[in-house]
Amino acid sequence: MLLVVCLLAAACGGGDSTEEERAAQAEIATLASEALDALDEAVAVSGEQLQEAAEQVSEAVQEGQLGLATPGVLVVGTNADFLPFVGRGDDDGIRGFDVDLMTEVGSRMGLEPVWVDMPFPNLTGAVTTGEVDVVIAAITITNQREEVIDFSHPYFVGSQGLAAPPGSDLTGVEDLSSDVTIAVLADTTGEAYATDTFLDAEIASYADRATALGALSAGAVDAVFMDTDALVEQAREGSVVLVEEVPTAERYGIGLAEDNAPLRTAVNEALDAVVADGTYERIFTEWFPGRDVEQVIDLLR
Repeated sequence: MLLVVCLLAAACGGGDSTEEERAAQAEIATLASEALDALDEAVAVSGEQLQEAAEQVSEAVQEGQLGLATPGVLVVGTNADFLPFVGRGDDDGIRGFDVDLMTEVGSRMGLEPVWVDMPFPNLTGAVTTGEVDVVIAAITITNQREEVIDFSHPYFVGSQGLAAPPGSDLTGVEDLSSDVTIAVLADTTGEAYATDTFLDAEIASYADRATALGALSAGAVDAVFMDTDALVEQAREGSVVLVEEVPTAERYGIGLAEDNAPLRTAVNEALDAVVADGTYERIFTEWFPGRDVEQVIDLLR
């Protein structure tokens, strides 16, 4: 597109010109027209590829090739205690960025998700035993997890954050001395990072975010360390102060059983379509206002 704009600008320059300059401008205009035609063709090809992928996914669903626990239903395991990714609304229904994204992915596959809420540490096992078809709950793709389950293409880039109560003396991770206790979430990358990095501090693991934040509020711990985006809402409300963000560049993925290549392919095709048609940007902007969605999409590529 930049090339086309530059060519058109050059071709449309004002002022008097010689015959030689006019001939050069005509040639530039021709090149610009050819570039636009090439761009139109590329867009058409991209659209055709997306349509073809959608048809292949639909065919796989109809023929029962995806190895679903219940034919025609996409059973999704999650942990509904991690807004803005997954949480409970006022009506106790599940909501969040991951919920909206997975709903769109399921729609592209011709399937409506059925949600199963469970503790975060149980998600991997639920996939391997076939209790659920996929899992999504801000799950970081790691080598350790990939030894047990497969993942879709990445759909989000996250970081870890250190938060403390208002009025805390903590100013950053460099203040995590032996007299500081940090709450982390069990079986998460935040727990692994804190255990490996904050060697002087005491690490206390909790089963879910609500319990960890409750311990912070009660004074049982001095700080919490978990995914930054899971702390932002509390920071806005004033219940915690986001002391420091640690840029771990973690990529979240949708977890699937290792031996189900057809389902993985179908999920990836559907996820790519959600990104390509602008739906991802719409959902992202709703749940992460002010964040640069294009930067996240670029990091995912």
